[in-house]
Amino acid sequence: MGNGFDLDEIPAACDGCGRDARAAGMHRTGWTVRRPPTSYAGVYCANCAATLRLLGSAVECTECGRAVSEERAEQAGWRFYSDQVGELQPYCSDCAQREFSSH
Repeated sequence: MGNGFDLDEIPAACDGCGRDARAAGMHRTGWTVRRPPTSYAGVYCANCAATLRLLGSAVECTECGRAVSEERAEQAGWRFYSDQVGELQPYCSDCAQREFSSH
């Protein structure tokens, strides 16, 4: 789900529930870090991270930021292209056409 599980420096609070790190148990269980451009970027306690997992994942367009559920992305004409390091980046149908169609 997240982009990292850090145990180096405890964050001040959970970005989901807003509780301070100790109250959220982050000092005991750790936390999940979701980095931009993912949906719900932030630092989350274990409870909030589990809740985000249940919400399902959204895909955000690399160019315009438009979001769609993962299940609908391909049906809606979204395309995924590799970046310089080989990671797939999502593009909505409009941005994909603008960026990658031959003119």
